[in-house]
Amino acid sequence: MTLSTVLASLALLALPVSAKQFAAIDAVQPDRILARATPTLTGSATATPRSGEYFGPVVIDGITYSVLYDTGSNALWIKNGTTVSGPGFSVTYGSGTVSGNVTSGTVSVAGSTVLNQRYGVATSWNPAYNGYDGILGLGKSSTQLGGYSTWMANAMPLYKQPLFAVNMPPTGSATYTFGYDDAAHENGPLSFKSTDSTNLWYPTITSFNIPANDTAMDCNIDSGTTDITVPSSIAYAFWNQVSTATTTDGQRWTFPCSNSGTVPNFSVTIGGVKYTVAAANTYFQDTPTHGVCGSRLQGRPSGCILGQPFFYSNYVAYHYGNTTVGLTGRNLSKSTFKMAPNHKIAVIQLHPKPLLPTQNFERAESFIRESAAQGCHLAVLPEYHLTSWVPDEPGFKDSCADSDIYLKKYQDLAKELNICIVPGTIIESQGDSLQNIAYFISSNGEIAGRYQKKNLWHPERRHLVSSAHEPHTAFDTPLGRVGLLICWDLAFPEAFRELIADGAQIICVPTFWSMRDVSDEGYALNSDGEALFLNNTVVARAFENTCAVVLVNAGGPPEKGEATSFAGLSQVAIPHIGALGRLGRAEGMSIVDLDMDVLRVAEENYKVREDMQAEGWHYAYTRIRDDTKL
Repeated sequence: MTLSTVLASLALLALPVSAKQFAAIDAVQPDRILARATPTLTGSATATPRSGEYFGPVVIDGITYSVLYDTGSNALWIKNGTTVSGPGFSVTYGSGTVSGNVTSGTVSVAGSTVLNQRYGVATSWNPAYNGYDGILGLGKSSTQLGGYSTWMANAMPLYKQPLFAVNMPPTGSATYTFGYDDAAHENGPLSFKSTDSTNLWYPTITSFNIPANDTAMDCNIDSGTTDITVPSSIAYAFWNQVSTATTTDGQRWTFPCSNSGTVPNFSVTIGGVKYTVAAANTYFQDTPTHGVCGSRLQGRPSGCILGQPFFYSNYVAYHYGNTTVGLTGRNLSKSTFKMAPNHKIAVIQLHPKPLLPTQNFERAESFIRESAAQGCHLAVLPEYHLTSWVPDEPGFKDSCADSDIYLKKYQDLAKELNICIVPGTIIESQGDSLQNIAYFISSNGEIAGRYQKKNLWHPERRHLVSSAHEPHTAFDTPLGRVGLLICWDLAFPEAFRELIADGAQIICVPTFWSMRDVSDEGYALNSDGEALFLNNTVVARAFENTCAVVLVNAGGPPEKGEATSFAGLSQVAIPHIGALGRLGRAEGMSIVDLDMDVLRVAEENYKVREDMQAEGWHYAYTRIRDDTKL
């Protein structure tokens, strides 16, 4: 294939999600009711990269949504599968329009809680937003959705300082701090610049520091845009410095990656100070087989946006009180990936007693309290830990009747002990059928994620309802982005691929696996075959997905009257290292120190996620499925 053919066929990054323009109707200004109005409040939120954008948690009426944190817009809206009866709204962004109706609720972000906050519930949106739970606008406007107060207008007075700041390294998660700026990430003091009279953050660039066609203009510093966009004349002047760079439209440039060493740094002068974007952040590399690089500094007929590549090299603070933007170089020695946290995880291999949920809960609670006392951040229990799996017993369905009560007990326990909990699975009724549900409960007692078992073990199918075609989705937690799977899901690598495509770094897998989950013929071939299956598969899933897999199985030998011999072998598996804290088959607990930096090393080595995100990647994990061909 010739280079010209490759250049012609290369699919470059999508248009950015910015150049946001706003339209709304039904303007009614509500009374604002603020909670915890204190001038000493500070908080922070982690925004996890997914498909080139950064998503962080917003809690609305106790439900956590993973939304785009966007300094280039002002509205707060979510998708939750419902329709509300409030006034209509419509918001237009660079990638399309979102519309729906306005309602109100309690909104918590980064330590603040705003009561009666107005927000939109979307009922229609451009397909570009299919993967979004919503957007949190962090612009400087005081109104949104047709005249209602923005979250910024309501929340900023609660913080110690009416500002927030963004640390966004090129690898790993971004951190948004509210009420303060984090000097550890600043390479020198912040210099605050005035912004224009629009509702967004536009300081004036006095020079683009290029050989020709230089100009001055206002430019939006926008965390919600994947690229830098400048007038085409500026882009031409910049990319003309790379002799092999070509363009067909004056917007995107391509060049052989073998010439990437000739790409210069990009810089802008704002308020008399030059701010630089490292050359490596002005382009991206397509799959290694193509060897072609594409521009992340792009041309447009007009306008200017300093998107994510600008943040990779610079630390940005937004002062809502005086509508200024504070800038300094980012302290690269403090990059998030170099300061990846260690998480202490308790793997609780419980021996569930059939039809005795009260006794099993008390045993689980004892283990969780012990793990919290030892400083654990997360405790994980096995599948069917409250009732065991005895579906043919007459009292089995009745023993599942109080599932909501036990879920609430675990929520209260998580909040009391300040520990995240995955309470194995909890059986819930759906008419005459049962659902097998795993929850992730955050350390504040709120439910961050819920998953209904999809791949049912064959004997379960007479009793349980599968989640069938619902996609596997990850969610934001205090430990980063997490996914949930259950037991036999382990045998399906597609489930793991969907989760890491959604940004999962940790995947928890409660199981109920015995040594006799195999035919007599299989057992005769190898009586230890199920242990072999578990140990090898868990480690393989960790390696092939550059993630941590937390497998927690039931344990304990069969007691009188019981027929199950549990496989145990609960463990945490990570790439490069393998199994950590692997237990035997008896009931017990193992505490594992999970170094998240290992995942960074693995991804940099194997580049699995990088390949999956590439345009035109041959497996294209977009859940394309034709049941007629199965």
